[in-house]
Amino acid sequence: AQMKQTLIQFLNERDLTKFKIHDSLNVNLWAGEKLKREVCTQLQKIADEFVEFVDMENFSISDLIFTGSLANYNYTSHSDIDLHIVANVTEKRGEKCDLDILDIFNTKRMLWNSQHDITIHGFPVELYVQLANDDVVATAVYSVKRDEWVRKPNKKELKQIDIDDYAIKFKALKIMGDIDELVDAKTDNIQLMKKLKEKIWAMRQAGLDKSGEMSVENLAFKTIRNSGHIDKLLTYMRHVEDEELSM
Repeated sequence: AQMKQTLIQFLNERDLTKFKIHDSLNVNLWAGEKLKREVCTQLQKIADEFVEFVDMENFSISDLIFTGSLANYNYTSHSDIDLHIVANVTEKRGEKCDLDILDIFNTKRMLWNSQHDITIHGFPVELYVQLANDDVVATAVYSVKRDEWVRKPNKKELKQIDIDDYAIKFKALKIMGDIDELVDAKTDNIQLMKKLKEKIWAMRQAGLDKSGEMSVENLAFKTIRNSGHIDKLLTYMRHVEDEELSM
């Protein structure tokens, strides 16, 4: 109970579940409402590298989408660049693409993200993969490939979104407590930590799929990340893995 109370105080004192709405898009990435040319070029380069990493013969990019808070007015210093690769997978022998293909992409994506620490003007780049017939549920969507808005951000609409602070804190506190318990107990159960990591990312993805970047699940993820708990978990996981590989 004391630990949870401390975490609640931590969230309240730092106001981690509150998201400010700015007057303009982030000037490091945007020139007015146009994505800066050098940023656009770099995101395309990252996507091309990922396609090469996936190494799938019939895989190409039909679109490249920049979404999330950095494509909107509710960014923070902790925001990341959500880069969605819209995958065009050629059908073979009349077989349609199904969730098995997406599972392969997600596995590759998680491996890519775990092996890379790419930033643009200090903001981490987080890759996602979606099939060409899937829609992005988001309040702002920018096509990097076409260099134009698919869905422009709207400050008035953003201000009208009802954010459930209690639900965000409830989800965030549970996972932050789990991370503290695993790391502070100095557990060497790497599988347990990997399972928790997968749970966190699956929670975020479920929220993005269901309600977009303003979903409770995605905002809970951002709260956990902003508190430093995700870095705490990943740093400790690397330490345990290094210990297992050392003699």
